[in-house]
Amino acid sequence: MIAGERLEATVAETAKKLATIPVSQLSAQKMMVNQAYEAMGLSAVQNLGPILDGLMRNTPEAREFIDVAEKEGVREVITRRDSPFGDYSAAPKDQQPNPNNVIVPKKK
Repeated sequence: MIAGERLEATVAETAKKLATIPVSQLSAQKMMVNQAYEAMGLSAVQNLGPILDGLMRNTPEAREFIDVAEKEGVREVITRRDSPFGDYSAAPKDQQPNPNNVIVPKKK
């Protein structure tokens, strides 16, 4: 079984188990998990993200990024951005992810 098939089987198995839990119990658990994230400051981070995104889009570096993407393509600008970090997209072809390794939902 390939990785994608294992993942799909695991997700289906977990979903079946979750479906046996009463909705009231699942709701209570979801509220507890959400509260834990709120206590860790998730809401503050989510509020800060769009603010910083709006500010950062107007820097000289962001404008250069957009110009390069428009003139030379997204692949080029991403390669320039990520190559100093050894990102897999800049790795040798045999070390890059297989683009054919996708999860295709089964038809019912």
